[in-house]
Amino acid sequence: MVSFAYFFPFFFIGMWVLVCFIISKMGWADLFTNYPAPADFIGTRIGIISAVLITLIIIIVLF
Repeated sequence: MVSFAYFFPFFFIGMWVLVCFIISKMGWADLFTNYPAPADFIGTRIGIISAVLITLIIIIVLF
């Protein structure tokens, strides 16, 4: 039988991610219903791809 000590870190991280996901979904849905955007965004957009790439580069350099 596998010891619970080996299973606990995976269980803890999984539960942490699940709870954070549920809380974030409830929070964003409430914000969206209370404060809807009146129209399309006007202005300069900064892509999320560049932010993700910068984060990945930092992680690769640090590790």
